Amino acid sequence: MLGEWFVTLVITFVANNDKKKKKKRTITTRKIIIIIRLIMLVIIIMIIVFFQPKVHVNYDFQPRTADELEIHRGEVITVTNNSEADWWEGQVERDNVIHKGHFPVTYVTQI
Repeated sequence: MLGEWFVTLVITFVANNDKKKKKKRTITTRKIIIIIRLIMLVIIIMIIVFFQPKVHVNYDFQPRTADELEIHRGEVITVTNNSEADWWEGQVERDNVIHKGHFPVTYVTQI
């Protein structure tokens, strides 16, 4: 991991042979590595949450099955899975309730 490599490089640069300080430095190194890992985790979560693709709905769609999402023209859908060519999975907030399901790709435009 890049964070561990950077910490190792910094510690090697400032290291000395004093055994008491070396033991103390090892505990500090562990703390630094934990902090770096937490920061990286927060960044990954932010990327997942804030950079999900969104689409604009061009036409109303009434679901025919329970797993389909009712969409209305003008809504913005957060896409959660776009691995299929014709139907994507997404969620839309309506009346403070999040609705999830599949919707036809031809009814939306990517933002």
